[in-house]
Amino acid sequence: MTSQNLRSVLAAGVCTAALVGGTVTAEAKEQPLQVGTLASEYVQLRAEHSGKCLDIIADTMEEGPFAVQSECTVGEDSQKFSFSEEYSFVRVQAKHSGRCLSTGPDFKWKAGQRWCWENSTNNADWRVVMVKIAGGFYELRPRIALDYCLSVEDGSMKDNASVNVSRCAGLANQHWQFQPIKEA
Repeated sequence: MTSQNLRSVLAAGVCTAALVGGTVTAEAKEQPLQVGTLASEYVQLRAEHSGKCLDIIADTMEEGPFAVQSECTVGEDSQKFSFSEEYSFVRVQAKHSGRCLSTGPDFKWKAGQRWCWENSTNNADWRVVMVKIAGGFYELRPRIALDYCLSVEDGSMKDNASVNVSRCAGLANQHWQFQPIKEA
């Protein structure tokens, strides 16, 4: 699947876009993401502000708040994620551990990974909202706090900067691009 097709599939199920004054904005819809063929494809999540990728630090298999941003490396399994539908939300699953991207008060609102339990509300469900059609950027909002977005802490440009959730403010450190990875 091409990057263009990936953006089209995500946009169709997530939001309705409108052009306003020469800039692209988007309005979230309360409907499930149609992941379609994404369920069998891995992507890297690249932060708009830094171009760096979401990563689970040190390829850890442990449950906990271990999400950071780091230089994108195609062969790094801790930077590869797949999507699956969970009712009207999406689960983002790390390839290296099989665990789901998660957050919550027990993680002090930092992002990390935990087991993906079916039919549970274990803070591993996300709403994906397109925010920029040009470039294909999205916000990931945790089910338990839909006014909050997956964010690189303090807009840091550094490797190993923590990823957490903070109030959505339309900032580049809260926008993520899904880059398909071709598995060999």
